[in-house]
Amino acid sequence: MPADVSTQGDKSDKSSLKSSKGYRLNTLGRFRGCLLVFQEKVCRTSFFRNKSNYFPPFPQQYHEASEACWSNHGHVASTKTLEKLDLVRSFLSTTFDTLWVGLTDVQEEGVYIWDEDWTIMNSTQTTFLFSPGQPTGYKGEDCTIVSIQPDNSRLDDVFCGLSHGFVCEMRIHLV
Repeated sequence: MPADVSTQGDKSDKSSLKSSKGYRLNTLGRFRGCLLVFQEKVCRTSFFRNKSNYFPPFPQQYHEASEACWSNHGHVASTKTLEKLDLVRSFLSTTFDTLWVGLTDVQEEGVYIWDEDWTIMNSTQTTFLFSPGQPTGYKGEDCTIVSIQPDNSRLDDVFCGLSHGFVCEMRIHLV
């Protein structure tokens, strides 16, 4: 990140904001979000702990989104906690109505695997991260989205062949 970008306030602030030379850094408690704006393109990046999320500007089917992320040394963003789910949802209204989440049960119906580290979603995560009545277990609904809809503010299992927005998550090393 450029040296001239800094935050106002400290980590105890509910929200602080500072802009400089086209870069904008927004700090929200333990999150740090950065919006990079260029002349021709908008590259949205947010920092969550030691990871960077890139929001591509177009919707794709899940497997295309996954390939796009892997080809850039990342994966479709995971939402293993409510805190991270809320962070990803915070970008929905300005980007897409729905976003893919890096969580599928393609290998075995009902056994959800996180793309991030290939671990199995535990029962506590299933209870707290999925919307009520989800996952439905309908045959073929092997991929997961998060939606802007207030009645569907958590995860939902859907068909992988649909097109949704997505977030590529990459591990970064902060110095």
